[in-house]
This record gives sequence, C-alpha cells and structure tokens, in this order.
Amino acid sequence: MNNSKLPKRLTKEPIIDAIFEIRFDSSTPIASVLPGLFFSELKDIKGFERLPQAEIPEKLRKDDPLLQYLPIIKLNWMDYNILIGDRNLAIAANLPYKGWNNFKEAIKKILSIVKKSNLIQKIERYSTKYIDIVENDAETTSKAANIIIKMGPKDMLDSQFHLKTEYLEREFINVVQIISNATITLPNGSTKTGLIIDIDTIRIGFDLLSAESQLLEKSLDDIHLVSKETFFNSLTVDGISNLGPVYE
Repeated sequence: MNNSKLPKRLTKEPIIDAIFEIRFDSSTPIASVLPGLFFSELKDIKGFERLPQAEIPEKLRKDDPLLQYLPIIKLNWMDYNILIGDRNLAIAANLPYKGWNNFKEAIKKILSIVKKSNLIQKIERYSTKYIDIVENDAETTSKAANIIIKMGPKDMLDSQFHLKTEYLEREFINVVQIISNATITLPNGSTKTGLIIDIDTIRIGFDLLSAESQLLEKSLDDIHLVSKETFFNSLTVDGISNLGPVYE
C-alpha cells in the first residue's frame, strides 16, 4: 500500500503502545544526570519513579547485554512517560494515543534538550515500536490478517499462532510480530481481544543529534511512515475497514 492510499486517521484507534527510543554509548552516568536536566527544562513533569531494575548493581547492568537497555528512571510528563537507562532514552505515549504529530513534537523537544546538554556525543540507533490490536470478535483472523500460513495443505491462519519476522525496509530494520486471538488488559482495566500487530522499526548508524532541523523532521517522519505502511500492509481490506479509516 503506497503512502497516497494510507488512511489519514482511524475512527477506532488500534494502538495500545507507542514508544520512541534512542540508544547510545556514554561515559557519563546518564540516568543520574538527565532527570535533573528534564526537571529544569520541562514543564508539567508530574512524577518521578525509580524502577525496580535500578536496584541491579550498575556494573552488572553494563556487563549483561540483556540488562544494558533496561530503563531505570521514569518521569511522567504530560501525555508521555520519559524512560531513562544507562545507555538509552525512550518516550512512551500514554493512552489514548494523541497521534503522530503530537508524539513527534514531544520527541523533538526531548531530543533538543539532550542535544543542548552535550551529555551524549552520538546516537547509535533510533527506533519506534508500535503495538496495535485489531479486534475481531465477530470475524476470523483470516478476514483481518493479510498473511498466509500453511502446514502442508492445511490453512493455519485461523489457528492460534505467533509469527515473528525481521527484514530490511529501505534503510530500516523492521521486526514484526503478529499474534492471533490475543487478549490484553488496558491501563484502565478494560480488555480487548483480537489480532496483535507489534512493529519495531529500527535505524542503525544515523545520528539524530547531528541532524539539522529539516533532516531531523524527515528522519522521524520516514521511520513513522515505514511503521504505518507495515501495519496497513498486514491487514486485509476487511481488517482496515473494521478500524473506520478516514482518507480525507
């Protein structure tokens, strides 16, 4: 599906998680310094939380690849949570999701503060992660998911499955997981059942902090577009129709 055919918005929002992340290498104890900087630069920070993984000794976190990118500090800021780790910084959107333009402005604000601080010399990678649920209580998965799964002659699409794939899409690495008939509990306690589409879109080797304003804008829009195209390409016409697409 090309960009001109993508819906401008959906009347039934499928997004249950949206995160933007940068990863970097720094000799500065970022998680100790950045919270104070954000408190001084940002308005409306409503809370500060030291996460449980902060109790893991710093040396152990640095030496273990599985722990290096765990956030240890969380700041609640307007419609977002700022997550700070030893080698990463993420911005997670609260629900209900306010849309890409709002999210992008929050990302740019955080990046401008980080750039001005000179605490991080170079970003190694940046990424977006969107998790969506397409409810299909009244329909089978095969009517919503634009994929083919077979075992020999048997069509497995309406069976329970968890599919994961990784591939290159332009300059991005796209990691896509699709889970059928999943039930999730939202922060407000309500539940949804349907098709989970988890899209992690990554660009390695491009330093957003050194990008001029126009290139930064384009780089953020490009990664969002790849993620958006992937989501809609994962759905059939019926699957998209269930979300109430608006094209104008």
